[in-house]
Amino acid sequence: MARFELTPEIIDLIVYGMENQERALCFDTESCTLCPVEGKEDGEDRYVDLPSWGPVQGYRLMESFVASLRNRVVKERLRRILSSREKVFRRFKDALKEFPLVEKRWFAFKDRWMRREVVQWYNALRQSWGLSSLPLEMEDDLEIEGLLEGEFSFFDLKGDGLSPTVTPLVDGAWAELFPGKRGVIGARMKEGMSALEGEDRYLVCLTPSDEIAGLCWYKVAGDSLHHLLLLHVFPEFQGLGLEKALWRRWWEGVERRGGTALVELPGKAKELEDEVKMAGFQVMSTTYLFIPEEDRSP
Repeated sequence: MARFELTPEIIDLIVYGMENQERALCFDTESCTLCPVEGKEDGEDRYVDLPSWGPVQGYRLMESFVASLRNRVVKERLRRILSSREKVFRRFKDALKEFPLVEKRWFAFKDRWMRREVVQWYNALRQSWGLSSLPLEMEDDLEIEGLLEGEFSFFDLKGDGLSPTVTPLVDGAWAELFPGKRGVIGARMKEGMSALEGEDRYLVCLTPSDEIAGLCWYKVAGDSLHHLLLLHVFPEFQGLGLEKALWRRWWEGVERRGGTALVELPGKAKELEDEVKMAGFQVMSTTYLFIPEEDRSP
């Protein structure tokens, strides 16, 4: 068997061969090409089988992808499809088409996974050659999140004319953060925040189809105080890194304008606490909520 270097071009070639459903292929280590298994010359050790890839491996890949998702809406939808065991591959692909941004994450995840399979296959060959293994390329969530973030647009909006457009979105965000009987608490917090001094402003995050994926609601009092009241990403877009993207865009704007900043993190936005502290903020207050057990939402 001839030794060969695993180049990006060869990785792409092996992945193509693994996914080819029309005929069984093998790899020619001398010419570094693919050839049909039935066409290889008998007795020649120059040919090696490709990494195993079929329905079992494909299903395992989909399971791993679903487990990696932080978007509960899409995750539950895909999990039900996998559990049904009926036309799983077709239904999985069709469901992803309804969520283009998650579909893009799937393609990136699948590409990383299959390349890793190829490196493991190549390392087995290296061991037969008496060589050490190459390091495996691991999944990089930050790179995938950055890829997805690049699909979005961010706009800073202000003015009374925006109320009919943005107010329902803000109301919807509060309803999601404080569901059921907690809605009374959310409404009270929102009422108090609305009464604060300052001009209402919104940082909105738009999808490529101009749908609002998330927003920041904040007030600017005078020229020196920026008060962040709400940061929320809507359910179908959660788990894509947009929470951090919104925060960073808002904070960059504050630093640009200068002045003092006050940040509230109601509901799930509290997950950004570490990011806020890294920016140099200090904890000034803590809010606690108690709900009797019989009134708690499931």
